[in-house]
Amino acid sequence: MKRLQRWLGVTLGLAWVVVGMPAGARGYEILEGKGTELCEVCLQNLLRQSAEEAVCDRQYASELGLNKVAWAQLNLPDHVELLMRMNSLVRSGREAGGGLFANVKEATEYARGGADGKRPPAIVMERADVDFDHDGVPDQVLRYEVRTCKRKFAGWPSLYESALVVLKPNGQIVDYAKTDLLIQYPLLEDLKSKYRDTWRSGIFHLQMYQVFTYKGSVYFDRWDGGSGPDTNTISIYQTRQGQARRVCHIRLFSPDDVPHN
Repeated sequence: MKRLQRWLGVTLGLAWVVVGMPAGARGYEILEGKGTELCEVCLQNLLRQSAEEAVCDRQYASELGLNKVAWAQLNLPDHVELLMRMNSLVRSGREAGGGLFANVKEATEYARGGADGKRPPAIVMERADVDFDHDGVPDQVLRYEVRTCKRKFAGWPSLYESALVVLKPNGQIVDYAKTDLLIQYPLLEDLKSKYRDTWRSGIFHLQMYQVFTYKGSVYFDRWDGGSGPDTNTISIYQTRQGQARRVCHIRLFSPDDVPHN
């Protein structure tokens, strides 16, 4: 009887992979970590989602043991200075002088929804206390996102990006040493050698980061929609003892596909 139950479970699981695969999921496969429990679970989780969700707003099924970190969204008008610094950091690689906003007035108006208050900001900042490096001490992790990814699926020209930034205990100063662990851009080493005077300029474009837990451990993942070697894949990382390693690498679409179309 137990053998029959196991056989039925495997058969139904395979049927779910075929039937539940969302439209456009032509390349779903584990490239690295095949047979590893976490990677197999994450693949099952991705197969439950639409292409838009998998890329732009990944869901994490609690019944599979996955849980997204509990982010607290910041009210932008209360954090205008931080908004300006993070926007500049993501766009230009430095915390001042290279962002979208020319001055505090512009940033404040943007944060409030424009001059008429009817245009919700595309930028979202969320914060959570996360022991992402498993040293027993939670860190303040800021998640910055330009929420325009879904516009691509609607056929609109759009540049989307997100970033994970670790803040020091005062919640204002960037801890660059720890933040570096959360940046896993595939061409990062090339950029380091070419742009030594600029901190990671432009590396967040078409990257979508998220943080989640599985069986008590913290992981972060990254969708790459750029043009590097990891194009159209999701990479899952874990950080311990000052080093980040990739645990899983899952292809969602063939390298020459544009999933937004």
